[in-house]
Amino acid sequence: MARSSNVLADRSKAHWITWTLKDAGHEVAVHDWELPAGGNVPLWMSTKLAWADRLVAVVSPDYVPSRYSPMEWASQIWNDPDGTKGSVIPVVISRRRKKDTPGSGNKKSLD
Repeated sequence: MARSSNVLADRSKAHWITWTLKDAGHEVAVHDWELPAGGNVPLWMSTKLAWADRLVAVVSPDYVPSRYSPMEWASQIWNDPDGTKGSVIPVVISRRRKKDTPGSGNKKSLD
């Protein structure tokens, strides 16, 4: 059981990760699939974080300063402070700036 964590800007990548996990037989909770408009996000997050044994965090420049990301990380790290249980699985993504196109001479990692 895993809880997928992301922000709007990363949603397509997060959904791809979620479908990949589901296709492999894992149960995954995703708030924009389960929570109706106007739903209680903090209550849903609290319930799902207690349910999940892993947090798959899609970490990007937009995720780090988001309102709820510290709560998500802290809830999982509290139960696995040294990371030996693998409670938090960060998937680090970045965005390519337009000037960093292939052949521009800048060496960049693939997104």
